[in-house]
Formats: sequence, C-alpha cells, structure tokens
Amino acid sequence: MTVLGIDYGSKKIGLALLSTETEMIFPLKAVLNTRAILADIVKICDEYRIETVVIGLPSSGSIVKKIHRFATNLHQIKNVAIEFVSEDLSSRYAHSMLSSLRDNNAVSIKGFGKKDTFSATVILEEWQTKIKSKHT
Repeated sequence: MTVLGIDYGSKKIGLALLSTETEMIFPLKAVLNTRAILADIVKICDEYRIETVVIGLPSSGSIVKKIHRFATNLHQIKNVAIEFVSEDLSSRYAHSMLSSLRDNNAVSIKGFGKKDTFSATVILEEWQTKIKSKHT
C-alpha cells in the first residue's frame, strides 16, 4: 500500500509518499495551493495508487477549518481513507533539520517547497510510528 502525506499550507502543499511494504518514506514534491489543488491531488492518488492520505493538522489556528474542508472534499471526490496527525512540531522540525543539513553543507535549504515536502515526510514518520505502536 502507498500512503500520501500532506503538509497543507495556505500557499504551498508539501507531499511525500510512504510504501508500507518497504516502510520507506520519500519526499515527492510541493504544489501551489490553487483552486485546482483537489484535482491535482486526485491525479497523484491515481498515479501512485494511494489508499490512505495522512494530513498534518495543527492544534489551533484558522487553517484547521480549511484543512478539514480540504480533507472532506478530497474524500468525497476520491474515496481514500483520510487520517490526521498532529503537525505542531513537524514544520519547525523540518526547518531545523534542513538548517542543520545546510550548515553541514549536506543540502541547500533553498528551493521551491523543500521545507513543505520535508514536513510531509515528518508527518508520515509520525503516522507510521503511531500505527506501529498500535500493533505492539
């Protein structure tokens, strides 16, 4: 099974993939959050045969309603399971990790959506950890 991780932002949306067979998480890309975003995500779901979408959800803020509306609309258009994980620390963790890698000349933090995509991988890691802890 392939799982899509989403770091939803008002301007950009970071995407990552998790293969449950290999337990490997891969950053996919960032996309602009435009009126066509649902169609774009449905295409990605079809292309990668996504069965579950995991969306990072902050504990508060005006974006929470937007994320719930996005998830509801996605589920109505594309019958995939939707799950949420707390993203309160994922964006800060992603920025911190990318900054650390940049400081060690391992990666450039610049580039469209790099932080958003990395945040999506962190969201999937948190979800994967939650799933594994339920089965132990």
